[in-house]
Amino acid sequence: MVATTTSSKAIVTYADGTSEEYPLSYNVLFKNTDTIGNNEAGRLYDVNGSPLFDANGAPVISETPDANSLLTVGGKHYW
Repeated sequence: MVATTTSSKAIVTYADGTSEEYPLSYNVLFKNTDTIGNNEAGRLYDVNGSPLFDANGAPVISETPDANSLLTVGGKHYW
């Protein structure tokens, strides 16, 4: 089983020369095989928003996480 961890930190340096360190963390929001509503979380879609299917007619599910970051800075969320 794979577990994602990080020991990285962000160092913010202010104009007055002081700095603060913020530890970074990794939190799983959902897995690519989880279901959200009636859809798989990792389901792939074409440019028109239609789901992609493989040669057997099964939906194409992404096998790797991609761009699933959610950052909160100063109470504002970025993803």
